[in-house]
Amino acid sequence: MICQADNLVTLNCANTSLACDIDAFFEMLAETRVCTREGRREILAEERGAIAPCEAACAGGIDLMGDYEFILHDARTSGSTGLGMVSRQRRLICGNLVSMACLLSDDGQAACSAATTTITTAATTTTAATTTTTSTTTIDACEVSATGVTCLMTQCDIPLSVTVAMALTVADPAAFVADQGNKRAVEQGIAVAAGVDESAVDAVLTVGSRRLQVAMRRMQDGTVNVEATVHAADAPALATLTTSLTEVDATLMTTHITTAFAANNIEGVTITVSSLADPVQAPTATEAYAAEEAAAAPATSPAPPASGESAGAFQATLASGVLMAILAMKM
Repeated sequence: MICQADNLVTLNCANTSLACDIDAFFEMLAETRVCTREGRREILAEERGAIAPCEAACAGGIDLMGDYEFILHDARTSGSTGLGMVSRQRRLICGNLVSMACLLSDDGQAACSAATTTITTAATTTTAATTTTTSTTTIDACEVSATGVTCLMTQCDIPLSVTVAMALTVADPAAFVADQGNKRAVEQGIAVAAGVDESAVDAVLTVGSRRLQVAMRRMQDGTVNVEATVHAADAPALATLTTSLTEVDATLMTTHITTAFAANNIEGVTITVSSLADPVQAPTATEAYAAEEAAAAPATSPAPPASGESAGAFQATLASGVLMAILAMKM
């Protein structure tokens, strides 16, 4: 959580971060450089030694390695390791295809994995296994590994998610949005409606507009806006979940979300889905990455790919696991 803008300004730890209860919080405050690409490059240089050979061989490779491992580390720590994480990986890969292809090449492996024997061995083993397989038959990369790097590289311009917008009527919108347990329960309800695992749903909850809140206050309730993205593994799966969501009306969605709240033992909350829009096809990975980069352009430092993490834990795994994680998924 340390990489969120508000936290960096106020140096306050979010209540949802485990670091609030452990000594790592102080380490996070002292190591905010993990929140930027420049900072991650410094960490890589300290842990691996010279990074110039890798950067010379694969322009942008160091930044890509840092961003990629950041996504993996953040997802593992938060427990969000499903299709939402895969979608983040795909966006990063598709926005950096040239650098990724270079890292996976023989020259890239030689220049960027020489720091540790383990990484070099993994690169050699993976390359040998791939060569043996492709010499006998041609196998679709996504059949070998649906979440492998080479598979994701083929999906850059294929729509693999939809967005769903709805409005919830609740008693206290601000308190409702502040509770992360409510967010997870809403995501679970949407997942049931779509017929997917809850890890395939990413929802953003916000308090309704001031004008709407004034109108709703007369009825002693308020509005929470929900913008949810539902991810699919492939095009057929996207078609199936889109059909499922289209067939769900506001009443049924209310039932799904209410049931999810009960399953999570969240009591004292009454929810009504007051409006529900049909699912809309989300941008492709290439389009989404371009939009993210455009939005981050005015900033002095590029925005990190995800919310922050304990810099100490990140630093411990970054140097040893960066290229191995990428190469292990290369099929």
